Amino acid sequence: MKVLFTFPGLAHYLTALLTRLRDDEGIKVGAIVPGAYSRARGEGVHVNENTSINTFRAAESKRFLIGKSYFMNLSVVLENEKPDILVIGWPYALDLIFNAHLRKVIRKNNIKLIYKGIPFNLPPSNKIRSFYFSDKYTGSEAEQSRKTIAGFLKFYLITKLRGFYLRMADAHVFYIDEAVKTVASYGVAKEKIFITYNSPDTDTHLEIEEKLKDINPDHPNLLHVGRLVRWKRVDLLIAAYRKLKLKYPKLTLTIVGDGPEDLYLRHFASDDKDIIFLGSIYDPMELGKVFKSASIYVLAGMGGLSINEAMCYGLPVVCSVADGTEKAIVRADYNGYYFERNNLNSLCNSIELLLQDENKMKLFGERSLQIIKEEINIQTVSKRYVKAFEYVMNLPAKN
Repeated sequence: MKVLFTFPGLAHYLTALLTRLRDDEGIKVGAIVPGAYSRARGEGVHVNENTSINTFRAAESKRFLIGKSYFMNLSVVLENEKPDILVIGWPYALDLIFNAHLRKVIRKNNIKLIYKGIPFNLPPSNKIRSFYFSDKYTGSEAEQSRKTIAGFLKFYLITKLRGFYLRMADAHVFYIDEAVKTVASYGVAKEKIFITYNSPDTDTHLEIEEKLKDINPDHPNLLHVGRLVRWKRVDLLIAAYRKLKLKYPKLTLTIVGDGPEDLYLRHFASDDKDIIFLGSIYDPMELGKVFKSASIYVLAGMGGLSINEAMCYGLPVVCSVADGTEKAIVRADYNGYYFERNNLNSLCNSIELLLQDENKMKLFGERSLQIIKEEINIQTVSKRYVKAFEYVMNLPAKN
């Protein structure tokens, strides 16, 4: 079986997934990525340039009016490689609507289509307007601060277009359970929707955790790992830390990451020497040492996979409803706590439930590690992808 994926860049967790599919499941995998920096890639997202994954560089351009990226020579790659399955994601799937030649190539070569979706910005088909003007929609920086009628009309058009390629796909893979109901609202049969969940390279993280298992924090330390962008709400975490520090004077805060908010956040935190900015850390062992030196992992805004990474190192988690990844692995009053989104007092209260009880903090951390080892990890996620692949391969040939 030969499977090609489209990505705006090979982030570390995508490389881990493709490697497991190739090495453990025996699937011939490849990735189609932009030849240069992608407009579709989130700002500050780190990509893996040195990989053993078979990679095809494709020229990227932008569709007139809708302003979304597409691969100019995707048809050529498919003609040359003739994969059994194309796993295509946002925004490249829009080209299935606009490019008749691409559809012809897919039909001629009997290529099965799987849509790999990021569901948290996809509203139910009958709730597009209410979704856009709610705090659930996290579009561009400009849209987050000022949602307009013009912005809504563009979002409405693109969402309606998405319905066409959602129905065109032979199957779908999403990482949250709620996607089943949302995608079904566009007329997609539920048996075509596969929930894979999401995972970083847990094998590597667990190996490192075992090597570092004797490292423990010598004082309470909150930790954030991720890009320094507005929707991560690191400013809210800093404010919560300051409030908690009045009661817990030994408390520290470590922030790992880089991004457009870096200078602002450093200035915002400049009056406290116990707020430590470490910048971006990509070396797995060095990052593991940071996780092992923390007491509680806090995600104050949007995010996802950093939670999985923290749990690999036995950390309890405090978060709000983020991109949906957290719902499968963070269980309230079991291995962490949820706080009301953007609510400072709620965040402080959730963190304090752990700070005031060291035994609970340790127990919750042990449960986090157990969830990763036994339930959701890179091995279980890759096997869920295989089920979707097997499903489409058993479908009849396209006419």
